[in-house]
Amino acid sequence: MTPHLNEGEASGFSLIETIVGLTLLSLVSGVLLSAVLLGRNALRATNVKTDAVVEVMNAQRALRGLIERIQPLRIPDAKRSLRFTGGEKELIFLIDDPLPATTGLYEVAIGGSASARGRVSVRLRQAFASNAKEGDLAWNEMDLLDGVERLSFRYSAGITPGAEWMPEWPADALPSLIQIDMLFAAGDQRIWPALTIHLKLEEAPWR
Repeated sequence: MTPHLNEGEASGFSLIETIVGLTLLSLVSGVLLSAVLLGRNALRATNVKTDAVVEVMNAQRALRGLIERIQPLRIPDAKRSLRFTGGEKELIFLIDDPLPATTGLYEVAIGGSASARGRVSVRLRQAFASNAKEGDLAWNEMDLLDGVERLSFRYSAGITPGAEWMPEWPADALPSLIQIDMLFAAGDQRIWPALTIHLKLEEAPWR
């Protein structure tokens, strides 16, 4: 005889099959959720790294733009015969019209910030003012980068490979090359590529 199956037994799932199905569903959901979270974390890490690269590139572009505009002038009867000071930790020089609304010569100082450790800043002040001493002219400071563990400048008189690099530059001449190096604090994802700038201007007397 053919065994007779009722309708409920033919179309339903057993308790064990239901439990197994729910278990598999939860496992698949967990795997999918992990993949989504990993993808989100990877995207976040990529965005952070991209922001770090852009920040460094913008800083290098700003420094190059300033230094390539150096105006090397000899000032008669001045304490410094050449308005250029190349130190290991700070660089001071002259540029003309740093902003669209300004005119004349301005003194620029690039170095560590006086207000915060680990911060590199650019300071700007008017180079000459009537009835004002040099020390009385106020500096305007603009932050460039934070989290800098070391900042150093190097200078060279030659542009050929193997030219000697000096940590400081004498005030009686202009270097041909200026190299800026920065090291960020431990754990910082930013990397400072070597930045070497060629000075193209010739020294000119002050008129």
